Amino acid sequence: MLKAAYLAGVVTAHAAARLADGEVLPPLMGYEHLSGRSYLSEIGSDGTTTPEMTAREGLEGNEHGAVRGVLVVDGRIEFLPEVDFALLIDIVEYGPVRQTMQLLLPYRHARSPRGFALHELSVVNFDNIADADEAPILARIFDGVYSLPAHVELWDKHFEKT
Repeated sequence: MLKAAYLAGVVTAHAAARLADGEVLPPLMGYEHLSGRSYLSEIGSDGTTTPEMTAREGLEGNEHGAVRGVLVVDGRIEFLPEVDFALLIDIVEYGPVRQTMQLLLPYRHARSPRGFALHELSVVNFDNIADADEAPILARIFDGVYSLPAHVELWDKHFEKT
């Protein structure tokens, strides 16, 4: 799960950079093959479902034959003052025992009068992961977030404690 967490950090940082620029974010899927080669793709509609449903089906069904996958979807939330949006991050390690983790990253939209801001990442759900493994997984996510200097700068500039 640590490699999947790193991949999740990279994809999440990419999503945050696009949101900071005020872009509309389509579902983003990152996945990695056994060879270690990783990919990032934007998910559109397949004509029968929404882009989010298409992406979720792709992640769940492992359509790319990956060893791990990540899905980052933009959404709305209503439980934090002045924060109406969040990235929902789904992480899957497809191994012999499938491990999953779902995270929420609240943010303030770039069009907000106060400008773009990222808030604290929180774990929403996990399966086949021991409670004691949660901290190293979260640390590995931030290793992925901080893997590119531009992402470090963005995160440091826009992070606000809630």
